[in-house]
Amino acid sequence: MKKCTIALLLATATCFMAGNALAIGKTGYTAYGTYWNGDDSGYGFGLKYTRSLIDIVFADARVSYISYDSNRIDTLIPTEVSINIGLPGVVTPYAGVGAGYYFIDSPIYDDSAGYFAQVGVEVSISKIGVLAELRYHDLEGGDLDSLSANLGVLLKF
Repeated sequence: MKKCTIALLLATATCFMAGNALAIGKTGYTAYGTYWNGDDSGYGFGLKYTRSLIDIVFADARVSYISYDSNRIDTLIPTEVSINIGLPGVVTPYAGVGAGYYFIDSPIYDDSAGYFAQVGVEVSISKIGVLAELRYHDLEGGDLDSLSANLGVLLKF
């Protein structure tokens, strides 16, 4: 699983390093609030960088910080990349898959690699918009699998 995660991370990083000719108006940053609901619930925030690859395909890289009020987990810091397909327009629904590495501050759990699937929608006018998405995370070890919801503000360039 870690080899697949590393391969996906490298492939996405290569796409991000491609020339600006690939950017088609979907490139930008999003700041978001996040809620994670698994065996324990956590709240936090994150920052996402999105890059157009071709017409309806885009990649993103993100980092989040989630705080838990639990004896099992104190904080979770996901670092993730994903590939997404979305319909162009003012309202842009999308779906994607990705992988990440999760830094876990816990007396029980170790840091973990994992995968996720996501669906979301962006609504943007000109270069400013809002984002809402749902994600299901499958982390190694099984006990940390969870559903998360994100709401954010995006800036495109």
